[in-house]
Amino acid sequence: MTGAELRERLAEEILIGDGAMGTYLASLRALDGKPVELLNLSSPVTVASAHREYIDAGARLIETNTFAANRLQLRRFGLSDEVRSVNVAGARIAREVSRASRKDVLVGGAVGPVSTGMKASVSDEEMRNAYREQMESLVEAGVDLLILETFSDLYELQIALEAGLSLGRVAVICQATVAGGFGRVETGRLRRLADLVTKGAAVVGVNCSGGPSVVTEAVSQLARLVDAPVSAFPNASIPEIVGGRHLYSADPSYFGSYTARCVSAGAAIVGGCCGTTPQHIRSLVQAINDIDLPGTPRSFSMTISPKGTGSPAKEGLAPFVEKARSGRPVAVVDLNPPKTWSLSKLIHTARCLADEGVDALSVPENPGARVRMDSLVAGHVLQQETGIPVIVHMTCRDRSLIAQHSRLLGLTALEIGAVLAVTGDYVGEQMGQKISGIFDTGSYGLIELIHDYNSSSDAPYRLNIGCAFNANAVRLDAEIGRLRRKLDIGVDFVQTQPVWEPSRVQELRDKLDDVEVPVFVGVLPFVSLRNAEVP
Repeated sequence: MTGAELRERLAEEILIGDGAMGTYLASLRALDGKPVELLNLSSPVTVASAHREYIDAGARLIETNTFAANRLQLRRFGLSDEVRSVNVAGARIAREVSRASRKDVLVGGAVGPVSTGMKASVSDEEMRNAYREQMESLVEAGVDLLILETFSDLYELQIALEAGLSLGRVAVICQATVAGGFGRVETGRLRRLADLVTKGAAVVGVNCSGGPSVVTEAVSQLARLVDAPVSAFPNASIPEIVGGRHLYSADPSYFGSYTARCVSAGAAIVGGCCGTTPQHIRSLVQAINDIDLPGTPRSFSMTISPKGTGSPAKEGLAPFVEKARSGRPVAVVDLNPPKTWSLSKLIHTARCLADEGVDALSVPENPGARVRMDSLVAGHVLQQETGIPVIVHMTCRDRSLIAQHSRLLGLTALEIGAVLAVTGDYVGEQMGQKISGIFDTGSYGLIELIHDYNSSSDAPYRLNIGCAFNANAVRLDAEIGRLRRKLDIGVDFVQTQPVWEPSRVQELRDKLDDVEVPVFVGVLPFVSLRNAEVP
């Protein structure tokens, strides 16, 4: 089925999707710590029964039990060689149940993020290869379309979309998650999701994400941003963790009545995600039947709504960025916050630097994963005392996603104008105990988050976004590839780690000649023999 063929069907009807496969199958069979996708091989009868229950409840789009059946996820269980067998089995089970139902039921190949839970970063090439391998197996086994779902990283979602489109005539649905309670930043994120329509997505939508109320609000915004089919697959509710298990307590009737509002908001495909069961879908069908739907077919222009114009204040660049863009030399100095509660020495140093004409002060956050004063506190005081703009570093290591949102609100309240988004150094063991980093997102996701704040209508001003670049990487081309990914998301300047050889600076000039944002090359003056020693 092509994207055009899918849209023809959606022009005539609201397509009802199924509910959860993972959580529902886990409630039916003990998994013993193994991936639920292995049931395609070990218990196909159970998987087929779940599909039949959803069809009997009214679903006309069922998803294969293959959400995490990619090489990178299965490798965690020593099963990377089972990618094809698990996906082919999952697709064939769903296809056979669909045919036996004698109803016009579509089969969607479920594909989730390959990078979920990975401690090390995954390259674009690794992701692209993993997606293509899984999708080829699903398409070969007869799925009607591909459903990319539960993506928090929109860049990764685009890579998955490109892999799906490379297979030829198959419709691809792209679904992302949203952060409930953070509506101020979601418009920018939803606009980037909507933009995937221009890159070939047949449908864009929201799934998972905390429950029907969150998804309904997001879908309502998304439908205003794009004239294309929109999908909604919310969780049953916000889960409660009891005894290590995620329990979803919302009543199916609540889920059905609330999720039906997504149709009124503009959704063309609706179903359920984590915690939903056939009873939830049955309630959803009943609620939709009570809605007075338009009698005329819909049409989709597959276009994006024009962006609103931002105020000049929100569009402005920091003075040191503007100066660099004009071709004039710029001096940015790193000042580590103190290891104690006193800022007096740091303030004295900053004032001396101000007298020398430094353009900006860059304030790291616990560099080397060692405890220092909070970078926002230190940065705010230095900016107040010297009048020099500061660049406050934000790591993904030290804060949860909720805390990152809080930090951004604090930055704007204290009138900090620039942020350097970094992943953060490895923590390891300190103070006699093992300490873990949080890493709810990586630097790409953090850049996206700040970008979303800049895109929100109520942002007081535009935060300038910086990213880090390891100019000494052994595989420099791979590092440049990561830098270009950050540039694609949207950064205003780049800071490199210290560069030790003049020849490397020239090499960077040659390789980054087309980069339009300022690149501040780091140098580290040696102040002692010990400082110059190579470990």
